[in-house]
Amino acid sequence: MEYPVNESLQKHIWTQDHCVDLNASAKDIWPWLAQMGNGRAGWYSYDWLDNLGRKSFTSIDPKLTAVQRGQKITLAVISDLQENKFITFQFGSTITFTYYLQDLNQKTRLWTRMRVPNANWLVKSFLGVGHKIMQDKQFLEIKKRVER
Repeated sequence: MEYPVNESLQKHIWTQDHCVDLNASAKDIWPWLAQMGNGRAGWYSYDWLDNLGRKSFTSIDPKLTAVQRGQKITLAVISDLQENKFITFQFGSTITFTYYLQDLNQKTRLWTRMRVPNANWLVKSFLGVGHKIMQDKQFLEIKKRVER
């Protein structure tokens, strides 16, 4: 699987990948990804935790889907994107989350990759488990929204 801006996975960069298959086209999934973020549509996960209690949107807001590289959103920057293909959110100066859409003919595989440089075993343990739980919930919620 070739991710956009796929680094050579240097030994000092820890990555964690997840994926889900969705019964929708990349074009139908893209707006849900483009509008994500705190102070925007939310992250579609456990809102009490990752959206400070505010409910994530259950519909598309066209005003939030026109995003561009370098755009600042609360807590992150959209560091890279290609419409209907991928979007990368950067948190702080080093942690990134990329959402990548892979066409599978009748459906689309949504991949995520978290990149954390210089992560020690403690960070990997807690962040790894926590991210897996949050990512599973986010995938479930995106799937519900996209496939209805």
